[in-house]
Amino acid sequence: MDLGPFDGEEKAVSHSADDSHQHYAQGDAARARSGPRRVEVIIGGDRRRRWSPEDKARITAASFVPGANISAVARQYGVSQGLLHYWRRCARESLSDAEEMRFVPIVKVGDEQPQPSLGKMLTVRVEMNGVCVVIDGGVDEHTLRTVFSAIRGSA
Repeated sequence: MDLGPFDGEEKAVSHSADDSHQHYAQGDAARARSGPRRVEVIIGGDRRRRWSPEDKARITAASFVPGANISAVARQYGVSQGLLHYWRRCARESLSDAEEMRFVPIVKVGDEQPQPSLGKMLTVRVEMNGVCVVIDGGVDEHTLRTVFSAIRGSA
């Protein structure tokens, strides 16, 4: 039996001039002596993964989050980028004109502090530097700070 360039001997293969890095290759003869190799053939079954509509919706929604990286979302869920792009296109096309996706503007309301609830009326009595202050009901923090600063300043 002619085994070609491999006769079962180990052959040193060097990648660099200083021979410090070598690989040893065994030819087909070594494999032939070890006997037949086991080969497993899988027949039937579909290689495609089936995604439930809920999974598709969840993954697609994650890809539409502002700032989301589509590649990262695809890797996170084990979906190919092409399939995720297809799902995104289908989601956009399925929206009617009335449901067109768009950003909702955010309106910042002033830096107003919430007013205290008047449901429980409290009476607070503070004596400072010979001055007595009685507060009935809810008073906001800013007003209290102004009053206390004035009392401290008068002393």
